[in-house]
Amino acid sequence: MTCKLLATVLMLGSAVCAAADKQVIYVKVVEGMVFVPVKVNGSDVLLMLDTGATNTVVSPKAVHVPVNAASQMATVTEGHQQVNVAVARLDVKLGEARIDSAVVVLTDLSPAQAARYGKFDGLLGQNVLSQFKSVRIDYQNKVIELER
Repeated sequence: MTCKLLATVLMLGSAVCAAADKQVIYVKVVEGMVFVPVKVNGSDVLLMLDTGATNTVVSPKAVHVPVNAASQMATVTEGHQQVNVAVARLDVKLGEARIDSAVVVLTDLSPAQAARYGKFDGLLGQNVLSQFKSVRIDYQNKVIELER
């Protein structure tokens, strides 16, 4: 299995390993928004695919990772302001494609987002999506295709 090291926006690395060159993943589509089933640190989560999000974001409760004073912190831009957030290196799996030690922002999303789209656990951002050669969204068949 070939692995290659890529730098993320937070200047932390993540190794990319996959069992196949192409993954097809069934997704949920609500009001045009795509929700992808993902495993993060072994926990099944549902993440909104967000091509405008620099980083992947997940609820710490959903992946059983406590956020406390000892957590690693980073500054990210949210809207027009910079905020400090907890980050962790977590394993992310989309189908059979693995991204080891991906940098994930640990925070809960606003209740307004859950009220509009139903329960989901975070955002699937560019730091994970950019690990693929292409990401194709097929709205009609409700799948995404990830190609290495």
